[in-house]
Amino acid sequence: MHLCAMTVDVEDFDTLALRGYLGRSIKPRRAVIRGTHLLLERFAQFSAKATFFFLAEVAEAYPALVRSVVQGGHEIGVHGYSHRKFFNMRPSAAFHEVYKAKRLIEDIIGSEVKGHRAPAFSIGPDTAWAFEVLGRAGFSYDSSVMPFRGRRYGWPGFPERIQRIEIKNGLSLIEAPMPLMHFGGVQLPAGGGGYLRHFPYWYTTRALKRVPSGQPIIAYLHPYDVDTVSTYGDLHKHLRWSGIAQRLYLRLQYRNRHTMMPKLNRLMSDFKFTNLSHVIDQVVQNNMVGA
Repeated sequence: MHLCAMTVDVEDFDTLALRGYLGRSIKPRRAVIRGTHLLLERFAQFSAKATFFFLAEVAEAYPALVRSVVQGGHEIGVHGYSHRKFFNMRPSAAFHEVYKAKRLIEDIIGSEVKGHRAPAFSIGPDTAWAFEVLGRAGFSYDSSVMPFRGRRYGWPGFPERIQRIEIKNGLSLIEAPMPLMHFGGVQLPAGGGGYLRHFPYWYTTRALKRVPSGQPIIAYLHPYDVDTVSTYGDLHKHLRWSGIAQRLYLRLQYRNRHTMMPKLNRLMSDFKFTNLSHVIDQVVQNNMVGA
């Protein structure tokens, strides 16, 4: 039987899109509170626990939201400070980004934060130096690698099992990569986010049930994935001069949101989820960590 971790990347899509296309600082919208509470309610219904990787700017704007996640018995992790990708930063800037985020969130919850997930899964062959940055910042584990060759992200050839990464000065870091769907020699991501929204549920469950025995399942999603109140029209009125390709990409972020709660219900009925830190601890105790 698989160990199963549920993870949530706590960010607000509209805020990040407007910042990226308009180039100005925008405070996270309260929609992130609505989506996060929807997930908390659904997890409680199924007695599931999760790891919530918070953008520090969301935590800073809404500290009560972070505390409500902790009160629900869930783990808190770091998703960066302002969603800067590792491939857009130098190591020194990346260290400042993650260290500042870690300290801010720890101050809010009053306890240590162990885990990190990079925005846009932006740790790959060209940013392998990020492991050292995360170790120096005090993280004990990371879950940022998609071990396939993708257009926007990916690390082809990275082992698909949980690995211990040895870094400088005697430090080490556990990497928990995301699961893949293997089909006819093709590797495709599975387990959550846009893949859960866009693809039929049978694809997700088939992919996860094919994860090799002894290798944990890691699912993920975002609060905006279940937010059916926010619409593309709300965003588009601010982006009327963007190109066709940009508008199509942005519209995709709203596609099938109405299907997410029924799919999430089925997912939590088919698998029993806990937080990622607990899953990693079980893997370590069972001596199943790669090296």
